Amino acid sequence: MKRFISLVLVFSGLICLLLVWVFSWADGHSDPYYLRFTTSKQSDLILGTSKAAQGLQPTVIDEVLGTSMFNYSFTVGTSPFGDVYFNSIKKKLNKRGGKGTYIITIDPWSISSKRLDPNDSSVFRENTGFLNKVSYVNLNPNPFYLLRAYNGRFGDLIEKQQQWYYLHDNGWLEVFAKIDSISLINNRKRNLDSWIESNEGKYFFSKYRLRVLGEMIEYLQEFGEVYLVRLPVSEEMLAAENKLMHDFDTRITKIIAKSNGYLDLTERHENFVFHDGIHLYKSSGETVSKIIAEWIQQHRK
Repeated sequence: MKRFISLVLVFSGLICLLLVWVFSWADGHSDPYYLRFTTSKQSDLILGTSKAAQGLQPTVIDEVLGTSMFNYSFTVGTSPFGDVYFNSIKKKLNKRGGKGTYIITIDPWSISSKRLDPNDSSVFRENTGFLNKVSYVNLNPNPFYLLRAYNGRFGDLIEKQQQWYYLHDNGWLEVFAKIDSISLINNRKRNLDSWIESNEGKYFFSKYRLRVLGEMIEYLQEFGEVYLVRLPVSEEMLAAENKLMHDFDTRITKIIAKSNGYLDLTERHENFVFHDGIHLYKSSGETVSKIIAEWIQQHRK
């Protein structure tokens, strides 16, 4: 019996070592989210949905502000404002790192719910997502993410597959997209038509999400400065957002008052390129990141 138990323990140990070795191969090509769960706690954060994940580049902001920005943004389905995202942010936040800088990107989608009762948090879409499944967000490698949230084959971690993205160590999700005129037109039509068809008329403003956003701002104010930004989108996407919530600025008035400032870039959409009509192409993301950083710099002066 003792020999059997010893063999089981040895075999289990070998399996664990094999998994650790396989997991150690995971990098920015493996998954568009994983690396955000493998870094240490952070003092300067970019928060929001995929608009921020793809659009805001920490290194550009760092060059202006002297910060060490980390992009902890995900998707509109995973990280709309609510308890799940807020709790994950608390785990990622370095509360002893000195005065931090927090850039929160906001839009109508992130304070809305795909439910007839948009304030019933028990059925929020993110409840079944990976942010709610992964309790440990600062481990490298992170078996809790890879075992519970990773959707690929473990063999793909070793056999590097060509991807449409690369997730940088600072959390910025770089997207490789063609930006010739034909590709832009096709991508915009395909993505915008699909998005609008799938979501128009299905989102409703959530007082609950807006309240949690206010609590998040108040919480982060204890550790530094909080700046709100509404990122630019294409004219078609802006029309869809205004249709969802034409009084967005009015609804967030009290939220703005809790922050250190609010920058709305939606009226400048003609100055930027969006690879799909929704997300900034990386060259425009670089420009927008610099605009935001310089705005914060002037705000402080």
